[in-house]
Amino acid sequence: MASYAPLLVNYNDRRWTLDAIAFNSSKHHGTPNYWVPKFFIELSGAALFDVKLQTNFSTLVASAITWPNCNGETYLKIKVVNFWNSKVNLEVSAWGSTYNCLDQQKLWSFLPV
Repeated sequence: MASYAPLLVNYNDRRWTLDAIAFNSSKHHGTPNYWVPKFFIELSGAALFDVKLQTNFSTLVASAITWPNCNGETYLKIKVVNFWNSKVNLEVSAWGSTYNCLDQQKLWSFLPV
């Protein structure tokens, strides 16, 4: 969790009003600034997968998740980011999943950097 204010605050020495975890010598509790990001992280329903990049470019970073929607359908999202100003050819392969087929035309989003 990243913020300008510190993560912990002592009840007796409160310099910031928006801290994530407040405490004193006998008790502690999380504020909404703590619980909201924690719920989004833990209760999203998404599963994070290991991603293997076979490339000579150290400027590429990738991640892959699956998550169920409200209708029970499972979606696969693959994100690849190129932190360099030159173009890179990319081939994506997915295996080891429970999908019968991968509909490659369903959704492709390419955002310029």
